[in-house]
Amino acid sequence: MEAQCITGYLKPMKIRCLLALFALFVFFVIPSNGRAHPHVWIDMKTKLLFNENGYIQALEIYWLFDPIYSAFLTLTVEHIEKKGAKNAHSKFAEGMLNRLKKHNYFTEVTVDGKRIKPSHNSPGTSGTLKTGKNKDRFWSKMTLNFSQPIDPKNQKFVYSVYDPTYYIEILHAEKQPAFELVGIKGDSCVGNLIRANPDEEIRTFAASLDKTQSGGNKLGKLFAEKIVLQCE
Repeated sequence: MEAQCITGYLKPMKIRCLLALFALFVFFVIPSNGRAHPHVWIDMKTKLLFNENGYIQALEIYWLFDPIYSAFLTLTVEHIEKKGAKNAHSKFAEGMLNRLKKHNYFTEVTVDGKRIKPSHNSPGTSGTLKTGKNKDRFWSKMTLNFSQPIDPKNQKFVYSVYDPTYYIEILHAEKQPAFELVGIKGDSCVGNLIRANPDEEIRTFAASLDKTQSGGNKLGKLFAEKIVLQCE
């Protein structure tokens, strides 16, 4: 899981070679106290997409990877291009989504406290920013559809996006708006972003884990943000 959910398009040998280079780069560039969990950082923006009846029909997720891991992902796409594939970014995004599907796309969506799974995803996209402050950072976008539209006025809707192992930290970007409600009329719905606040013992435990260790599949949830939707 973790990073290979994103990079798994490559053959195992290629993955090991690139990961080895990535690990060496991290070892010599990042201070020792920065080698604890997490090891990859993602700035995220999310959008809830509403239909004409005011029901939730999809969740759009945009990821912007940290500069170091962006360089690694760029090498991955370049490898795909060297194999003669057209639209390498599209092929990369498709492969990433297929792997993330096994892990519910790193999402947890609940309706009235009951977890639901996205029914399918629209074609994903990815690329590298060429201009602006975030130049050369790798991005990806996916849209997750729900099997049935959800009535937010009569059902409590909550969602989170996180890596269960906390190998990857996924947080909404500080730049506003961090999330949007698209297609809703007026101000009948409001989303509240609730940031995680794990205790010091949990933080210390996560900091004790290196790249080869795992804190299990429940650690990430303790650091996960959640969006709680309130509609009238």
